[in-house]
Amino acid sequence: MRKNLLVVFFLLFLLVPAKGTYGQNSEEPDLQFGEEPFREGGINTLPPISPAGPGQNIYYTHPEFNGILTTTVTIPAQNTAEGYIFIAPIPQDTSIPAAVMILDNSGEPIYIKTIPDDKFVGDFKKQTVNGTDLLTYHSGILPGGFTFGTSYVLDDSYQVVDTWTMDIGGGSDVHDFLLLDNGHAILMAYVPIPFDLSPYGGPENGTLVEIVLQEQDANKNVVFEWYGSHHMPIEDTEVNLNTTQAVDFLHTNAVAVDDDGNWLLSHRNFSEITKIDRQTGEIIWRMGGAGNEFTFTNDAGFFKQHDIQRLENGHISLFDNGNQHDPPHSRAVEYAIDEIAKTVTRIWMYPDDASIYASAMGNFQRLSNGNSFIGWGTEPKFTEVEPDGTVALEILMSTSNYRAFRFPWNATPTAAPRAVLQYDGDPTAVTIYTSWNGATDITGYDVYAGATADTLSMIGNVPRTGFETEIALNSLPDDTCFFQTRPVHDMGGPTPFSNLVYRLDLPVCWEQLSHTYLPITINP
Repeated sequence: MRKNLLVVFFLLFLLVPAKGTYGQNSEEPDLQFGEEPFREGGINTLPPISPAGPGQNIYYTHPEFNGILTTTVTIPAQNTAEGYIFIAPIPQDTSIPAAVMILDNSGEPIYIKTIPDDKFVGDFKKQTVNGTDLLTYHSGILPGGFTFGTSYVLDDSYQVVDTWTMDIGGGSDVHDFLLLDNGHAILMAYVPIPFDLSPYGGPENGTLVEIVLQEQDANKNVVFEWYGSHHMPIEDTEVNLNTTQAVDFLHTNAVAVDDDGNWLLSHRNFSEITKIDRQTGEIIWRMGGAGNEFTFTNDAGFFKQHDIQRLENGHISLFDNGNQHDPPHSRAVEYAIDEIAKTVTRIWMYPDDASIYASAMGNFQRLSNGNSFIGWGTEPKFTEVEPDGTVALEILMSTSNYRAFRFPWNATPTAAPRAVLQYDGDPTAVTIYTSWNGATDITGYDVYAGATADTLSMIGNVPRTGFETEIALNSLPDDTCFFQTRPVHDMGGPTPFSNLVYRLDLPVCWEQLSHTYLPITINP
């Protein structure tokens, strides 16, 4: 008898819908979804999870995501641009994995992807290549203020379709990564090298952190390469050169392709924006810092900046960390520049006071409706601002983040929706928790239930209430054993069923499992 019961319990682990297909009631059996259905201990009942603390998010369908991020909306969304918010929160605890996330305007996740192996993850964003929307992020080890790693490219089902790195030093760096319409990519690497710093008051056997920029073609061949120390005067750095530590003299943190095909570079440790010739690598002009060639007509300039961009109106934008302002303060700033007369005129900034200071990281993105999206780096929040300075959205985070973006995004995950079941002995009541990680434009879930796995029928629909939706079912027939959910797309498109969940606390349900669905007889 005991042996047969063990066989029954083992076979229960196998009782799930077939891999890659719809559930029992599919009307589109030819549409495939390629991930094994979720199993929690093989039976899809609610896993043991401690109660949530104040402000914490607990996900029963994805317990691996618990504790990654808490958000607080301080200024609710109004007049925001289209799209979702893209971040890569920096874990403050080694027990919490690094992750990339897509959020909605309420701070609720749309998509979460955890990154294993204690990697530093950042620069998560959408890039459009010849009309195709792709997601990219960087993952690498963090030996200092830079990384050795790889950039990953995902399609709109969140599958990795390409990777890029550099065969120099320890690999490419997190600070920036650009995909180009010609199939090329721009990458950067930080490479510590032996260097004689004695001409600059440092040690003869010193170490310089070289910055290397590459453009690679679609076959990963290097078609252009630029070394910072070959072009930038080392004595113009703002960091101490008289040290036995590795000197990150330049700290290039952004690259943008200018309208004429040349490159704009942001060098944090020079407080400088440099324009270089894409063909020769030679410097075209220098703005800011010790080598400044421009006159700022109505502005004190920028310090320790990030994220240089050329805007559609011909102006440039950057995130001014402002470490050397008095008092130190940070801002997003837009400049009009005259590259012939060498003048710089401030057009817009936010804020216009010294109310916030982010000593490192950060970015500034101009949106399609004219709003500006600002990631505050070491200050754990992001802000969307209208042209007149009105805040359209502000969300605080439980941890800091390198860059924050807003992009329109549509995705259908390869992974199927998940469901878990909670019950407490009442044969007429259960609670289902369901989610579909990464799916956009989902308005709700259809709920299916039945006495047997092949007699499920739709019993209702509930609206989506966040990353995970809680569905409380009451007044059920007391022989209801099996449950399933199916997301509802706002355009009515096909969606897959979740995994099948079933209760094991009722004798009638055990009878269905052991006699109807399993080809064995207990103690015949």
